[in-house]
Amino acid sequence: MTIAAQIKSFHVEDETVKNYDEFTAECEENAIETEQDMDLESTTYTFADGSCIVWSGSNVRAYGSK
Repeated sequence: MTIAAQIKSFHVEDETVKNYDEFTAECEENAIETEQDMDLESTTYTFADGSCIVWSGSNVRAYGSK
């Protein structure tokens, strides 16, 4: 399981983030790169294994690679 998938599975239940502060803190703590796209209103966290989380509003998606 990728880092992104682990974080998502721990913090997201029924497509809803359980606690945004804890979710954001863990993403920022583990990310090697963070990008914000103001036009798309999203944040992408990239992790050491190449996986990433894209977070936009209440939508959180985990990908195996960027």
